[in-house]
Amino acid sequence: MTEWINFQQFDWLAAVLLHSLWIGGVITVLSALLLHFGGIKNAHSRYLVGVGSLALFVLSIGLLSIYLIPGAESEIGAVLTFEDTSAIVQEAAADSALSWLTILNSYSTVFLQAWCIGMTFLLLRMIGGYQYLIQIRRKANDHVPEAWVQSINSIRSQWNMHGEIRILASNHIDMPMVFGHIKPALLLPVSMLSGLDQDQLEAIFAHELAHIRRNDYLVHLEQTVI
Repeated sequence: MTEWINFQQFDWLAAVLLHSLWIGGVITVLSALLLHFGGIKNAHSRYLVGVGSLALFVLSIGLLSIYLIPGAESEIGAVLTFEDTSAIVQEAAADSALSWLTILNSYSTVFLQAWCIGMTFLLLRMIGGYQYLIQIRRKANDHVPEAWVQSINSIRSQWNMHGEIRILASNHIDMPMVFGHIKPALLLPVSMLSGLDQDQLEAIFAHELAHIRRNDYLVHLEQTVI
């Protein structure tokens, strides 16, 4: 059991990570081709393509992880094998698979160590950024011009957005931002927005409210985790 934990799980994780590189590359290229040659210009449609690509990547990695579990590939292979498949073809496929596994295994240790270091760094960075946003939210106040609040509520009413959204002013940010999902807060930089006319303000408010409406906070969190 100890040997299985130390080596088989290690090799399994390294293989999943290595395969995720080309899978992610293929999905990215296909998405780019779809957007370019599919004539998709609408922002919402492009957003759906991006979210769909992300979901496809997660699904692909999940299925790959199951397939690469020690012993699973042989069971799946047994189901997919036709009775009339020649022994020569099977042997060639096995040799090809073995050569690829040999190449992957030769780099698995270095790759997994690099991944662990990078993951630790990014995790610490994400936690630090999250704590920074919490501090900004705590320092924000609700002294928002009434005209802004009315404009935001008007857009929410048009879009049938009935959830609770806190509208806060902050002097510690230089651009509007949305923080949170269950009880989102719309943080507004008073100093920057004060010099804009009503049409510009409404465009900015609509843009930020669209993030809340599309649940972009959760999508961004998923992207960060991946």
